Amino acid sequence: MDSPRRLPTLSFTFLELLDRSFRVYRENFGTFVGLAALVIIPITLINGLISFSPADDLFRLQRFGTTGSQGNTALLCIAGIVPSILALVQSVLVNGLLTYMTSEYLFGRRVTIGEAYQAIKHRFSTLGCGFILLGVVLFALMIPIALIGAACFPVWAGLGLVFYVYVATFSFLAPVIVLENVDTSFGLNRAWSLGKTRFWQALGVIVVMGILGFIFGLIFGLLAGFIAQSMVTSRNLLAANVIDLTFSTIVTIFLTPLTPVALTLLYYDGRSKAEGLDLALAALDNPQARPIHIESPRPQTFLNSRDLINILALVGIAFVFAVVGGATMYALLEQFAPAMRNLR
Repeated sequence: MDSPRRLPTLSFTFLELLDRSFRVYRENFGTFVGLAALVIIPITLINGLISFSPADDLFRLQRFGTTGSQGNTALLCIAGIVPSILALVQSVLVNGLLTYMTSEYLFGRRVTIGEAYQAIKHRFSTLGCGFILLGVVLFALMIPIALIGAACFPVWAGLGLVFYVYVATFSFLAPVIVLENVDTSFGLNRAWSLGKTRFWQALGVIVVMGILGFIFGLIFGLLAGFIAQSMVTSRNLLAANVIDLTFSTIVTIFLTPLTPVALTLLYYDGRSKAEGLDLALAALDNPQARPIHIESPRPQTFLNSRDLINILALVGIAFVFAVVGGATMYALLEQFAPAMRNLR
């Protein structure tokens, strides 16, 4: 008699999810960091060359009113468009590959970077279109808020809706498109539908990773600034910029894999609790069963009462931060204003 197939744990508390994310990252450290470096370093070098190119000087000249030729205008367009394209490429490659590699590791299978690329390369265009379409949706939501908010300040509270849509959709977009058999439009709606069910957990993941990025960025930034200061005193500004870029790139490479890993685990947690994915996989007569072998449920795209409560909570939190921040800035201005008047 065959023993029943054992599935990995697909449901987690928030603390378990963070702990599991760090363990997955640690156990695949070389592969994940290697992937991040393989993608980020070339893109950083290209962006660095663009920032130090004549196009950057042309941009500054035109900013102060200098008229450029058609060739100069073309350079400016390239300098503005290329970084955006590279950022999209980086998001697709890093999020897509790390999502797949984390998913396979969760099921007990280690894959190389090359194997992951071969397995999901046909999904890259769909994922890229998903990111672009999400950007278009967010921009479309921002337009009426910006237009009406100029005359009616409370309308800016609508930014809570924009932020809610962004966090809920972005957090699940890569796992849905990479791990399920969906097209761009359906995948975007699926990501939004799933993200709503685990919004606060997704926001928690993003906040935790953001805090880690801030701490490590601050530490490495101070170190880079200390080293670069000696370069500045010797008038070697280019070397100082290179040092700063190098340290920031190192921090980015080491921290980048954490978020896709955590969001992939959150995807399985969300699907298991909301859709019974773990039970559906166990019911399949397939030892290599994955989410792609199960038909994706139709997404619920409308806003329900829980969504409205979450949005109101976001607006309230933003209001508190705005009041506290405004009071702090006012206190600082009041403190430094007399000193500024004395200097005059």
